[in-house]
Amino acid sequence: MNRRVLAYIGAAIGLVAIWFFMIYAPYRQERKQELTKTEQALNQLANFDQILSSVPNYLSSSANLEADKMNIMSHLYVKSDILKLFGNLERTAKQHNLMPLEIRPSILELLQLNTLITTTNKQPLFINIDMNLTGDYVDIGRFVQSLESKPFFRGLSHCLILENTDASNGDLRLNVRFKTILAQSGAKS
Repeated sequence: MNRRVLAYIGAAIGLVAIWFFMIYAPYRQERKQELTKTEQALNQLANFDQILSSVPNYLSSSANLEADKMNIMSHLYVKSDILKLFGNLERTAKQHNLMPLEIRPSILELLQLNTLITTTNKQPLFINIDMNLTGDYVDIGRFVQSLESKPFFRGLSHCLILENTDASNGDLRLNVRFKTILAQSGAKS
């Protein structure tokens, strides 16, 4: 009977060992992995919740920064356009053998541009330009004709050709006032 008891005890221990290694240990390992994955998912959800709660603040600050950027860029855009326009006018005058003496926009219009930029979007901005040049009569005519073909040109409001008493070579003096549109395409041409 002793052997029988030992055989039953040995069989019981063998069954327990088989149960432990074949069923319980893999189940426990799987359960541990599932708990780890669940914990990671909860952490991701907490991070996602935190991100979602910060999205309205981000969008608000992003919109404010974009508005500030557009405001600053619009001021820079007009100033750079005016400088490009002046450079273009000077190059055009020199191409027609004229000496530009003065290129000036209206100060009042320049001051008004700052307020127009912030109140209007996508609308073209216009400015009047006065130019004083010296040169030959034919070159003056070609310059005015070239100016009228430029895409930024919007109309001549004053043109006066005078004798240049300062010049000994007989050059004339041209005073011209015209309206231009400020835009990148106009300033580059």
